[in-house]
Amino acid sequence: MTNWMGDDAFLKRLRVETRRFNVYGDTQFCKGRVARKYVHQGNALVDVDIWAENQRGEVTAPGTATVLLPSREPRNPWFTDGSHLSLRDVPLPEEAPPILPV
Repeated sequence: MTNWMGDDAFLKRLRVETRRFNVYGDTQFCKGRVARKYVHQGNALVDVDIWAENQRGEVTAPGTATVLLPSREPRNPWFTDGSHLSLRDVPLPEEAPPILPV
């Protein structure tokens, strides 16, 4: 995830579930898809669906990530880190599981 987002972004939230064994000798492929792009509290955010799958195409570790990116919009201020931003009040899609802890 951090290779995809680059040096100027911050990984704000990461959630991954290991659902299958990674058997010795299997090849794992880490994949992802941008699910949503939005601005929250003046910060450009991207939600990414991520997963690992083996050479048989079985998903072994599904997950989600939220990345804080620099914006091309001049009204959105540049940030030093993501510590000031709370994602608790961001509306999530209906199918998204709750973020723990509350």
